[in-house]
Amino acid sequence: MVNYRYGKNLPSFKKTTAEIINILKEKDIKKLVIDLRHNGGGSSPQGSRFARQLKNLNLDTDIYVVIGNRTFSAATINAIHFKEYTKATLIGEPTSGKPNHYGEVKTFKLPNTGMLVHYSTKYITLIDNADPDSIYPDIYCYVKFSDFVNGVDTILEKIKRL
Repeated sequence: MVNYRYGKNLPSFKKTTAEIINILKEKDIKKLVIDLRHNGGGSSPQGSRFARQLKNLNLDTDIYVVIGNRTFSAATINAIHFKEYTKATLIGEPTSGKPNHYGEVKTFKLPNTGMLVHYSTKYITLIDNADPDSIYPDIYCYVKFSDFVNGVDTILEKIKRL
């Protein structure tokens, strides 16, 4: 059994993004899909760095960022940065995470129980002069239950048709 908790045994993000960038440079890729719909957050700098790298490539590639009701925290930051830096199209459902939110999570262990406590150390403001309740997609696409039970990715199928 592989333990994916806290990033252990996951592939290197830096190496993976470098491979993606090389493929984009070498091949005529028409569409790139970045799926954040089940991303509960973590650390935003690596995703934001990837968005800036894509911007600097000046590609003729349509970029789609999939968001949904399980997109939170750092993933909302990344969705905003992909849209801002690459002009990506957000597709899917509104996020559950607000663009302006508490983050920069730190942890400590309770001395008697050993339980971990996670707490936010910073309020992150991504949208000035407003406090929207969500990030809304440019293209709404809701997953149909019949597609779900049949193993069809409703959103990916829609992107293929765009």
